[in-house]
Amino acid sequence: MRIIAVISAILLCAGCGVPQSTIEDEAFGMARLFVKQELAAPTTAKFPPAEQATIRQLPDGYWQVSGVVDAQNVFGAQIRNRYYCELAPLPDDQSKWHCRTVRVGP
Repeated sequence: MRIIAVISAILLCAGCGVPQSTIEDEAFGMARLFVKQELAAPTTAKFPPAEQATIRQLPDGYWQVSGVVDAQNVFGAQIRNRYYCELAPLPDDQSKWHCRTVRVGP
């Protein structure tokens, strides 16, 4: 039983000592912030849970997050948009993220 616990801990901490799901959750949360900046009415944005988004790490260390968001357009109609975002934590401050690409559209 101890061996299983140790192996599980090693798998969770592979690489940088932070569980992969934590980094994925943070990437999803930051992508939502960058996407909201592109919306006409950001306070109306409704995102499905992270499990319904596509979140993956790119070879260059950036994270790719894509999915859908429901928000009001400039006419006040609630519409569904697809979004795509590439972002990465800053090397000097892992609590801040850089977005190199964000696209929002039907």
